[in-house]
Amino acid sequence: MGDAETTMRRAADFLAAIPGATEKATAAALTRAAAAGREKAVGAILDRYAAKASDVRAAVASMPASPESLTASIIARSGSLSLGYFPHTPGDIGTGGLGRPPLRVEVLRGSVRDVPGAFVAPIGGKPRIMIRTGGTTSTGRAQIRTVPAVPIAIMMNNAGVREAVERRALEVLDEQVGKQIDRALSGAA
Repeated sequence: MGDAETTMRRAADFLAAIPGATEKATAAALTRAAAAGREKAVGAILDRYAAKASDVRAAVASMPASPESLTASIIARSGSLSLGYFPHTPGDIGTGGLGRPPLRVEVLRGSVRDVPGAFVAPIGGKPRIMIRTGGTTSTGRAQIRTVPAVPIAIMMNNAGVREAVERRALEVLDEQVGKQIDRALSGAA
C-alpha cells in the first residue's frame, strides 16, 4: 500500500491524455474510499464502545468527492448520547436512585461502572437514566436531568478508531485508483 499522493499522481499520469478523466477517476476512488472508511469507523466504534449499531450508523456519514471538488470525508454528528443508549442494569422503571443498589452502565466494552444516584424514569414514554440535580421545578418537584455519556464524534476521534479508519480508507483508495483508471481507459478506447 502506497501513500495517497503517490497513488493520485499515478492516476494523473495514466489519464493525462483523456480530458476530465483524471478528476472523474479520482473522485470515484475517493468516494469509495470514504464509504469504506465509514463502515470501518462504525465497526471500530462498536468494537470499543457498547453503543447500538443503529445509533452509530445514523451519526456517521461519508461525504462523496466530485470531479469539481476532489475531497471526500467521513464525519460524525451527534450530541452526547445519554447513558440510556448503553447497556445498563437494572433497566426497569423505578430502579436505582438513592438508598438502592447503584445503577451500572457499560460505555466502554468490558468496563461496567456504577453511577451513584442515577435511576430509571419514564420520560416521554421511554425509560431514561436520570439523576437529581438538587434543585426544584416550578411545581416544587425535585429537578432531574439525563446523564450524558460520550458523543459519537468523540468516539470516532479516538486514536485507535481514527487509525483503523485511515488505514482502511487508504487500502480502498489504492485498490480503487487502479480500477477507476482501467474503467476510464476502457471507456476511451
